[in-house]
Amino acid sequence: MISNESINVKGVQRLNRLRVLNLIRQNGSIVRSDIGEYSGLSPAAISGIVNYLIRMGLVVESGVENVDRTGRKGLLLHFCSERYALIVAGCEDDTLRVFLTDLSGKVFASHEHSLADCGPQAITERLCGAVRELLREPSAPEVIAFGLSMSGLVLDHGENVKSSHMSWDIPAVRKELKALRDVPFLVTNNTFTKAVWLCRGSVDEVAGVTVFVDLTHGVGASLMKDGVRDPLFIGEVGHTTVAADGEPCGCGNRGCLEQMCSPQRMLRLYRERSGKTVKDMASFAAIVGEGDPDANEVLDECAEYLGIGLATLMVLFDPGKLLINAYDYADCPRVVERACEAMRRRVFPGVGRDLHVETICFDDGDLVRAMTHELCDSLFSEQLPVDIFRQIGGE
Repeated sequence: MISNESINVKGVQRLNRLRVLNLIRQNGSIVRSDIGEYSGLSPAAISGIVNYLIRMGLVVESGVENVDRTGRKGLLLHFCSERYALIVAGCEDDTLRVFLTDLSGKVFASHEHSLADCGPQAITERLCGAVRELLREPSAPEVIAFGLSMSGLVLDHGENVKSSHMSWDIPAVRKELKALRDVPFLVTNNTFTKAVWLCRGSVDEVAGVTVFVDLTHGVGASLMKDGVRDPLFIGEVGHTTVAADGEPCGCGNRGCLEQMCSPQRMLRLYRERSGKTVKDMASFAAIVGEGDPDANEVLDECAEYLGIGLATLMVLFDPGKLLINAYDYADCPRVVERACEAMRRRVFPGVGRDLHVETICFDDGDLVRAMTHELCDSLFSEQLPVDIFRQIGGE
């Protein structure tokens, strides 16, 4: 019979191993003495854990620290991303992309499928079919987890998923993937994936509260505190009602924020008011720049709605930094500029006084690295119900 004491010892051992591993991952390179400073563990405990992680292939020693002091220099420890593999899938704009990668996001093979007009069964078949093909690749025997990053509401560690855009049957996906390989399968929201990637940093570099707003096929948001995502904030701000009698949204409600400020609505309103048709946001931006009164009126109206959404986030969280991924408006940056002006007009006096606003356009090439980074965060988290060290063959 296993005693409670032995279970507790193994639990503490797992937590200490995760603590050390994540310090190495987060810092890129670190020496044992710095691990002791951050973790509070004894040199003997650190030595034992590091040796274990090296045997597992998760950590390597490479080079010595570059410091101006006498005495023996410490050996640098690095996270070893090449030893194991992941299969990660991302879905945006009706396109499913599935990748076989190492733990840093280096891609070995990939598949891409359109999910336009697909129901739950077809989505499951295409995702699991792509995974089945990737598991035939030479690197596949080392796959230790599956990850899915999608648009929609993701709760209860991926058990409860609701998307206004696509019909996912996550229990069916989970069952089929488990039959292919019994490893952890983690589901997250695209906005969270991007936020964790953009706000990553070493333990010395990340501080304060950041709100990340993702303007990609809708409006999502993530709350980051000292570089760590707050899981209590679900991020679906795009389906906040901002117009009581507004236009219908794909979620079934009316007047949702992401519907009222969408590029599609802007182009349609301009056509209705001017009688002229513009094909895309780049063309719309050109006529705004020429001073077209109808175009500027439409831009101001939609930007005001987006500003309302941003102001709400500012009042709720009073962040030091607002990071906006302006993907949908990359060809018409004035939308976000005027939305930020509207936000500042609407917040309480004093809120956001020291706010730093940064607008970016997330590089699609970074998405696979972002997905693997977040999946590793989850795999090596204390909250993961599975002992990942035992999963990959440790004692």
